Amino acid sequence: MNRKLYNDENYIVSEEFGRTFWFDTNNELMSAPTYTKGGFDKSQSDYVSEWTEWEGVNYSKLFEIVRHLTIKKHFEVKHG
Repeated sequence: MNRKLYNDENYIVSEEFGRTFWFDTNNELMSAPTYTKGGFDKSQSDYVSEWTEWEGVNYSKLFEIVRHLTIKKHFEVKHG
């Protein structure tokens, strides 16, 4: 796993994006700004599918996040 990507339960925090990512109850990819001292601002959360500014987005890093969340979800459902 990328060292700039770390896990916390069902969330993945990305330094690359400065955001925390997770799947909502409908498996939609969500994100919110990450606080520099840990945690994130869930009141500022949004659906990644509704992002309007994609210029400069590192798709490889975003797909890596989705991959890790999917694996975590799979093991949670299968082994949880």
